[in-house]
Amino acid sequence: DLQFLYFIGFFVRIRRMKLPTGVHIVSGDFGRGLAIDNPKEVGSCVLVDKPIISCAATIADADSCCGYCQRSLIAMRSVTLPLFIQQEHSDLWPYDSTTETTCNKCHTRFCSDTCFQKSRSHYHQVECSLVPHIRKLRHSIEAIENKNTTVTYSKSILLSVYMTLSCAQGGEEGVYENFSTQEPQSFAANFDAYQAAVGDLLQKVSEVWPNAGNVFKKNMLIAITNSMTFASSPKHLLFEKMSEIDENRTKLSLLTPTERGEIEGLCSGVALYPVTSLVNHSCAPNCSVNPIATPDHTLHLNSITTIDADSQLSINYLYPNCGVAKNPKIIFKEHKSLLQRRDKIKRTWGFLCECEMCSEQVTEINSIIKKLSDKQSSNSHCDPAEGESEVSSDDVELIFEKAMEADPLSDSLSIFEDLSTKYNHQGATHMAGCIYYFPEYNLVDVAKAEVLLTKASIIKNGICLNSPSSWCTLSELLTAKDSFSDLASELLHAASQQGNPNAQLQLALHYSRFSMETAWQWVEVAVEQGVMQALYTAGTWARTGKGLSSPNLKLAKSMLETAASHGYPVPESELASVRNQQ
Repeated sequence: DLQFLYFIGFFVRIRRMKLPTGVHIVSGDFGRGLAIDNPKEVGSCVLVDKPIISCAATIADADSCCGYCQRSLIAMRSVTLPLFIQQEHSDLWPYDSTTETTCNKCHTRFCSDTCFQKSRSHYHQVECSLVPHIRKLRHSIEAIENKNTTVTYSKSILLSVYMTLSCAQGGEEGVYENFSTQEPQSFAANFDAYQAAVGDLLQKVSEVWPNAGNVFKKNMLIAITNSMTFASSPKHLLFEKMSEIDENRTKLSLLTPTERGEIEGLCSGVALYPVTSLVNHSCAPNCSVNPIATPDHTLHLNSITTIDADSQLSINYLYPNCGVAKNPKIIFKEHKSLLQRRDKIKRTWGFLCECEMCSEQVTEINSIIKKLSDKQSSNSHCDPAEGESEVSSDDVELIFEKAMEADPLSDSLSIFEDLSTKYNHQGATHMAGCIYYFPEYNLVDVAKAEVLLTKASIIKNGICLNSPSSWCTLSELLTAKDSFSDLASELLHAASQQGNPNAQLQLALHYSRFSMETAWQWVEVAVEQGVMQALYTAGTWARTGKGLSSPNLKLAKSMLETAASHGYPVPESELASVRNQQ
């Protein structure tokens, strides 16, 4: 019958996956990967991929999107949008209620009868009677993730459920066998809780297909390590359509976040892409994922650097749609530092990242640590062996956290020094150095500050979450003491590349003396991290045309007003200047 023929085709398509023209599979230091046949320029489409299965990213999303293609089913009247959009662009709203249909049995909504029929041929015949059980998963998963906020598998759980449903409907467990799996560091410790959450549902599926429980764990590993999310919110799609028109693009760029409005029931989805799953990770990738707003969630893999023939393709697993970076070695999003990136990748995908960018940063950090260690050894104020027996203790962390609550912090100086001496505690050592360095604590002793900040900079070979802050402060101290030395420059660059926003702003100000192109790169990075002083600095540069072909008063006005609205003390004369000159 039709269902049988569909799944025969489905299995053949997965097991004998035909690669698109222009790419080939290679093996290398990082396992199986995908390489390109011919060179590509920046902005080229490298390949086009379509998912073999997709579902809503969360159960909450499932209530407001199509049960098959995840297209948003939110009506325009249900959201808050700027008036000019409601008046002029209501025809672009990506939801047509006239085509919507609903399953009579389970009341799952679909954007069209076509999607309803596709869902029936894929998994809905099994899903239909289980919808109430799937809806109940929401509270079980939320309870698990409220207890452990560092590891969240909610998107993978739902996709693995639908993968298992599709296997059950076809009576075949090898549907997704071509996807590679590597167990994440955090998987074993958390899987039992998630499996228990879906236990009742799997029991029901097992009544239809006995192998459901055995396949679910494998499907979950595949979903964790291979799935990608995509946006299907109406606001996202509406803005995407409007941005195709120059006049609208200008209007949209001037909207504040408040004017853009928030959407209730924001929709997003998660999917498995068979070809893109072969692409390896790099923190400085040569490709970016661009999901196209179509019902079948077509994905374009675009080049963001020039790629030579036979070179491996790479994407950033943390930010697959990162786009073209002005400086691809500047990481400024959530996982900024080498430690944060490696930790997140290890926990989620199960491997230690040794990409070119991480390897270069390890080499750079090791070079700095050696110079600081040599400096520390020659410093008569410090015994380099002091505090070498570091103790990792919850009690030590509690003492440190309690000491950080003091007001002023200088009241905790003796505690910080004690934690530094006895336990080699990086945070405490850093805080003691800051108290001796910054004048507001009224305990200035630059010699002691230098010793402590040097020590803080090299604890654990510089691979601590707070190490970049120590490098930044030490660089400032060394600059004030000996002008901008090579070591101060290296410290500031390292701290900036590890995501420290203060270091990024200081580096921008440094480069503004002789290279405005580089200065603009760094100040924009600091602005992206929400540093209002950086936004003010960029606004003053735009107002005077510094580093630009001419003054940009519109940009200056936007930046200065935004900085002022966030409490930064922008002089009223500067605000008046950009307003009057426009």
